[in-house]
Amino acid sequence: MYGMPLDARHEVLPDDSWIRELRKACGNDRIFLYYHRQHRTFVLSCWTSHPGEWPMAVELYAFEKNPACGEKMAWETIVALCEPNPERMIERQIEARQDAEREQREADHEMARTLAKQARKKGNEQEAALLETGHIPVHNEIHGDDEVEYRLRQAATSAQRVIGILNL
Repeated sequence: MYGMPLDARHEVLPDDSWIRELRKACGNDRIFLYYHRQHRTFVLSCWTSHPGEWPMAVELYAFEKNPACGEKMAWETIVALCEPNPERMIERQIEARQDAEREQREADHEMARTLAKQARKKGNEQEAALLETGHIPVHNEIHGDDEVEYRLRQAATSAQRVIGILNL
């Protein structure tokens, strides 16, 4: 048997929807979360002992806050921490990166369409055409409204520069 024995410093937390969803996502029903009373951390772990044996576990990751209550780490990364097969973990990381890139391209395309629509409303067909064809780069970081507003202004400024150059 391998792992670390759990004692009074380790408070195994009751299952909640977050841990059940994580188990389902990673396909490992031995995953659990405990609170380390001494270090005041929440530790994602995997049981290595069987019921009825001395409780032993492998620590996978320690969180400062309860991950079920808004941990900033990406879900795909948390799932990958629970992956017992390193090859599958790498595949999942690649899939997550590809998904993020696809979402970013879709957000960029949507931003370009929004900017083109606004340009058409202002009667600027040339700017709209440049935005739709990708001649004016648009990058919509998937963030909050302030970031989107900033990117909109940045793209509009770029569009005005390109149109100024074309009109020379």
